[in-house]
This record gives sequence, C-alpha cells and structure tokens, in this order.
Amino acid sequence: TPWLRMERHESRVEGYAEGHAEGEKALLARLAARRFGAGTGERLAALLARIDDADRLTGIGEMIVDCGTGSDLLAHVEASGSRG
Repeated sequence: TPWLRMERHESRVEGYAEGHAEGEKALLARLAARRFGAGTGERLAALLARIDDADRLTGIGEMIVDCGTGSDLLAHVEASGSRG
C-alpha cells in the first residue's frame, strides 16, 4: 500500500540521518583526539552523545579548529550545552 511504502521510506530516511549524525560525531571526536590528544577526544565524544542539532555539531567542528587547547574546546562545548 502507499502508506506502507511511505512509512518504510520515512524509516530509511530517519535511519540515514541518525547514522550520518553518529558518523559526524565520531569524526569530530577523532579530529579532537588528533589535535589535542586521546583524552580530549574521549571527553568530547561523551559530550557529543547528547547533541542532536546539526548546526551545533558544525559549530563544534569549527571550535576544534579555532580553540588553542583541548581544555578550551571542552569548556566551550560544555558552556554551550544549555543552548541545545
């Protein structure tokens, strides 16, 4: 039925979006680990687990480039935690 096809399509789209977001989070954690060390990457991964906003993830990627230290990066991510 058309309804069933639409339901399956929506499920695939949702699954793709969730998988994409998880892949992006893993990439951000790896980049942070590469730049600031494994401990920062692990702590960032834990913080990212609670984030679903794509724009916020993009902003965190920019922070990885802009921040001078892993501590600075984590402080910025934690401070922005209450905003979504």
